[in-house]
Amino acid sequence: MEVHDDTDLYGDLITGHTEEGQGHFRAEAEELRSKLQTKEEDMQKLQAELDKALAETARLSKERETLVRNISCLFKTAQMEIQRKDAELKQLRER
Repeated sequence: MEVHDDTDLYGDLITGHTEEGQGHFRAEAEELRSKLQTKEEDMQKLQAELDKALAETARLSKERETLVRNISCLFKTAQMEIQRKDAELKQLRER
């Protein structure tokens, strides 16, 4: 038996004992399942993007290390070549 007066604070609540209440809860549960599935799909997409970004970061870091090593070798080679040329010029001047 339901009470329908202005003092009934809980009169507008749907209880699970009625067919209407059960249908409402089923619909709400289905909506929540759908939202959960959407969020899980979004999370998987974001995880894939993160994995791709991390792989790209690792690749770029390795490439950077190679470039730094190469430029250092080139710089040292250039310095040695300058020293060799300076020594050769000095030797030619002393003749």
